[in-house]
Amino acid sequence: MPTTTYTPLANITLTGSSSTVTFSSITAGYRDLIIAISLNPNGNGNYPSMRFNGSSSTSYSSVSMYGTGSVTGSASYTQNRIYMPLEVGTTSGNITTIITQIMDFSASDKHKSVLTRSNPSTNGVEAVASRWANTSAITSISLFDANGTNFASGTSFALYGIAA
Repeated sequence: MPTTTYTPLANITLTGSSSTVTFSSITAGYRDLIIAISLNPNGNGNYPSMRFNGSSSTSYSSVSMYGTGSVTGSASYTQNRIYMPLEVGTTSGNITTIITQIMDFSASDKHKSVLTRSNPSTNGVEAVASRWANTSAITSISLFDANGTNFASGTSFALYGIAA
């Protein structure tokens, strides 16, 4: 019988609004991490972002590609955060799924690579490739909204480890 490759590490579902969600004390023992977000829009438009180990330096870079059905494009960023998907809409209850993979998160000899994809039904689709220019093992991940708004009640965040 095959074994499951995704090991659930943490699951947070908001019962009220929150400005930040943090996964902390992430231990080595897995090769990659997966974060699955089911985002309930807050009515103002969300711009999810993340940081590792509390670092807010400008050591994060991202490149994105997107399509809406009528418009396609790409963009690149160097910021103090990992850029995730485009604005995910404003209608409460219109859930957007965001999947992020963090490769070799515990390696101490390389920069960290991150792939994110989303499917906001109001805006099309987007994929983002990012890099954290740091060789530290990732032990905490903070998720927040780049506009400073809160994540709405009902939004869920799941963290999984993938075996080597």
